This record gives sequence, C-alpha cells and structure tokens, in this order.
Amino acid sequence: MEQCAPAKNKGAAALSRVWRGPNYDPTLTAFYYLRVLEIPTYRWNHYDALRLGRPLDSSQVITHRERAWSSPIWVSGAESKSLGGYGNASNN
Repeated sequence: MEQCAPAKNKGAAALSRVWRGPNYDPTLTAFYYLRVLEIPTYRWNHYDALRLGRPLDSSQVITHRERAWSSPIWVSGAESKSLGGYGNASNN
C-alpha cells in the first residue's frame, strides 16, 4: 500500500499567467474570477487504512481533487469611470 505523501513531481510553488479575454471590451464594466484544481490527494479512507493496517476495498475512491476559486476581479469600463465607478447610468 502506498504512503500518503504528496507527489513531488507535480504542481508548482508559484504560478503566473497573463490572460486576455477574447471578447474584452474596455468600455464595459466586467468581472472575472479564477478557478483552480489541486493535484490529486488521498482521501481520509486511505489514511485510515494505512493507520489501521487494513486493505482498502477496491470499490472505494481513494483520491480527490480540491477545487478553489478567487474573489471576483472587477474591471471598470471607461464609461463607468466618469460616473464614480458605479457603472453606466442604465445599471444604477
């Protein structure tokens, strides 16, 4: 049975990426958010089987991938800046 140490050959200590929206319009107010997936890690049942020295049931799922997402990233359009950052008049 494998140990539960995380894989050292996957993932990165830091990530950086520049993304350009294909339909980006600088005159519009918009928001974006990021979604990420963690590298697969063992579930609690694998840890318990190791600790207790018992075999895992082959029907059990032993790994999972946590998901996370960022807070919204707000982008104010050129028109909204003239109105104090609250969007255009039709949004108020």
